[in-house]
Amino acid sequence: MHRRIFPLLLLVLLGCDRPIGEDYVIRLERVLDRDAPRIENHTLSFPAPRQLLGPESDTVLSVREFLSLRGCRLHTALAHRNSQMGKLASQSQRLFNDLEILATGPECIAQLNNKTLASKLSQFITLKQAQLPHQLAHALLHQDENRAFWRAHHETDLRVYAPAQKSIAYLTQFSREVLTGRTHFSEPERNLIERHLGELRFGRGGDALIESDQIVHALTRADSLIALRLAQPLCFNTQATPSARRFQTVISKVFIQQVQPLSIQLQQLDQALLDDYNQFEDLLLPFAALPYQQWAQQRRRRMQQRQQAPAQHVARVQQLFLQCGLTVGGSKT
Repeated sequence: MHRRIFPLLLLVLLGCDRPIGEDYVIRLERVLDRDAPRIENHTLSFPAPRQLLGPESDTVLSVREFLSLRGCRLHTALAHRNSQMGKLASQSQRLFNDLEILATGPECIAQLNNKTLASKLSQFITLKQAQLPHQLAHALLHQDENRAFWRAHHETDLRVYAPAQKSIAYLTQFSREVLTGRTHFSEPERNLIERHLGELRFGRGGDALIESDQIVHALTRADSLIALRLAQPLCFNTQATPSARRFQTVISKVFIQQVQPLSIQLQQLDQALLDDYNQFEDLLLPFAALPYQQWAQQRRRRMQQRQQAPAQHVARVQQLFLQCGLTVGGSKT
């Protein structure tokens, strides 16, 4: 089903020099002899990296204390964490290191004869456990892979959706496992998670968001334009004027045949790609940085506006049709 939808959407998007919504507003301005009010269309930008800082909890062990951990697997995990390579590791690699610390920490603490060191490590492990959901959100939502998912690629090869959909499902399962207490992942599992995280880049969330914004912006301006015309009647005594007939033609040929299908196709695109993404994001959103939470809420509201805008516009069009005694089909009421 989706294979039929996406090529049609692509043809609609690329079929004219300007966006369909903008073309629709220009045609309405001509037939209604009014200028549509200018409305700012603010781009919703992914939060800057400096706004998305993750949790930090370095150990406070002395060199002697650290060396006394030799023989514990925790020693290896901490050594990697404090190495030059560990300090330069990606956030996903740091997440795996945190999971390794949590997996090996209790066993090591149980082997220690030094109560002071055991207490210090126990506090460190407790802090790591509390921070883990936030570190998970930081590694999966705050980083470049997710930023790229929400960047407009203007990609013409719609097959790029397939790997992103599969990867979202895999990352969702991984997140659930971590949040429910799993800490050990084998090397092949880690590599697979890294691969799926990388493929998140190829999703087209940004394209869907931009097209949604353009539709909402155009229909909002169109609604305001029709409201202006209603204030200065286009018709009297429900008698259709030539301008009213031209308005009816624009509604039939542009709104019904082009704008509405595009809106429907975008909604189907949402269902094919973004419903699964939102389920993935919902798991981690409570633990994400506040600027990310705010951005996600604004993004979802915009998508919701796109779903509502066509019906609101139809209601506005019907008001002018009623004034002129017209119907969509072309006959008088």
